[in-house]
Amino acid sequence: MTEEEYDIQHHRQITAKRNFEHVIFGHWKIKTWYFSPYPLVEGSEAEELALAASQDQRIPGVRRTTVRSHGRTSDILAGGLGRAHTSGEKSTLWVCDRCFKYMTEGSSWELHTKKCSWKSPPGRKVYQRGAHIIWEVDGAKEKLYCQNLSLFGKLFIDIKTLYFDMENFMFYVLTDADSQRDHVLGFFSKEKVSYDDYNLACIVVLPPYQRKGYGMLLIEFSYELSRRAGKVGTPERPLSDLGLRSYLTYWVSVLIRFFRATSHVTVRCTLADIAQATNLRVEDAAFALNECGLLLRRQTAGEDDGEQIVLVSREMVEVVARDRGVKKMMMDMSHVLL
Repeated sequence: MTEEEYDIQHHRQITAKRNFEHVIFGHWKIKTWYFSPYPLVEGSEAEELALAASQDQRIPGVRRTTVRSHGRTSDILAGGLGRAHTSGEKSTLWVCDRCFKYMTEGSSWELHTKKCSWKSPPGRKVYQRGAHIIWEVDGAKEKLYCQNLSLFGKLFIDIKTLYFDMENFMFYVLTDADSQRDHVLGFFSKEKVSYDDYNLACIVVLPPYQRKGYGMLLIEFSYELSRRAGKVGTPERPLSDLGLRSYLTYWVSVLIRFFRATSHVTVRCTLADIAQATNLRVEDAAFALNECGLLLRRQTAGEDDGEQIVLVSREMVEVVARDRGVKKMMMDMSHVLL
C-alpha cells in the first residue's frame, strides 16, 4: 500500500461518522455536519498540543496539493479521537464564541465564557460597512486562534486535509458588531504565497448565518484581494458541491453585471476579452458562460476545434439574470480599508 493509499484509507476510517452531534457556540446549539479532528484533552495540555503540532504537521487524511511536506499527527491525536468517535455516544462540544477555545464539559465552558475578555478577532480591520467588519488575522501571529477557528469550521465543511501550520495562511473573519462586541459570522483562509494564485483555501459561513449573502461577501472580498495584488485569482481545487454552486453564482453575477454595463445592444467578444475585463480566470468564465448557455463554438475553416466566442443580446442577459437571481454586489468598494 502506497503512502497516498494509506492516507486515503485512514481518512475514510476516521471521518466515517461525525465525532460530535452538536456544538454549543454562544447561545446557539448547532448540529454538526462533518467530522473535525479536535484533540480531546483539557486546559493547558490542549493548547500545548496544538502549538506543538503547529510546527510542521497536519491532521491525518489525504494529501492536499502543496509545496510543503508534513509529517502525520496520528500519534498526537490518537488519544483524543477515541472518546467521542469510537464510543458511539452522541456527544456535545462546547466552544467559546469569542476566542474559539473548545471544551468537552459544559461547566468548564460556562466558567470560561464568564471571564473571556475577547471583544473581536485578533487582527486589523480591512473592511467595514455598518456593523459588518472583515478582520485580517495573521496565522503566524495568532496560531492558536487560527487553529481553533479552523477546527470549528471543519465541523461544517468536508475538506480532506486540515493543517496545523498556520504560519503560511491569512484568515479573513467576518463579524457583526453590537454595542458590546463583534460576533463571528464566517471566515475564509488563503495562503500567503500561492504558486497557483489561489485566492481562497476554504470558506465557512456558520449555519445560523447562512443564506444571508455573507458567503458572497467573503468571495467578493477574496477577489478584491487578488485584484489589488495584480493577479487573477481563483479558489483552491477541488471545490465541494456547495462551494461550486457558490462560485458559479459569483461568476455568473460578475459576468451578467459586466454585460449589463456594456452600452451595445449585442455584445460579441472572446473569452479572453471577458476574463480580462472581469478579472476572472478564462476557465472559470467559460464554465459559467457554458452553464448559462451563452458560450458558443464557431467552426473556422481548416480548424477542427473552432473558436469559442460569446455572443449575447440584452434579452439573453436579462433572461439569465432573472433565471439565476443575479443581484448587485454585496461588497461596497468604498468601505474597503486596504
